[in-house]
Amino acid sequence: MFILQYPIKIVLVDDDQDALNLMSSFLKDNEHFDVLSFTSPKKALSFMTENEVHIAVIDINMKEMYGDRLLDAIIKLESGTQVIITTASDNLINFTACYRLRANGFIFKPLKKDSFIKVIENSHKNLINWSQVFEEMMMRKHSA
Repeated sequence: MFILQYPIKIVLVDDDQDALNLMSSFLKDNEHFDVLSFTSPKKALSFMTENEVHIAVIDINMKEMYGDRLLDAIIKLESGTQVIITTASDNLINFTACYRLRANGFIFKPLKKDSFIKVIENSHKNLINWSQVFEEMMMRKHSA
C-alpha cells in the first residue's frame, strides 16, 4: 500500500446501522472514497484480510467483538490501514487501549460531520505523505 491509488477504500464498522448510515452519508459526495459498511466486526476483519483497505472507522462497543480487539487484529495484518475509533463512551481505559494500539484518530459520538470529515482527511493526508516518501525513495534508489 505504499503507492496510493484511488479511490481510497474506507471500511466503516459499527453494530448500529443508523451510525453506519450517518457516517456513509458524510462521505457519499467524495468521489475519492469507496465506502463499505459492516455491522459485523468479524465480517469486516475477514474482508480486510483479503482486500486492501486504506482507512477503517470502527466503534468500540460492539457485541460481536470490542473495537479495541478489532483494532489490534487490524494492526496485526500489517497492511498500513489507518484506524479511527468512534465511541459514545468516555471510558478512559478504552481510550488508553486504543492510543497504545496506535489508533490514528478518535471521534466521540454523537458524530458531527465537520469533525468526522476532519479526522478522515487527516488519515488521507497521512496516506498521501507515506506514498510520496515511498516514491521519493524509489527515485533515489534508481538514480543512485
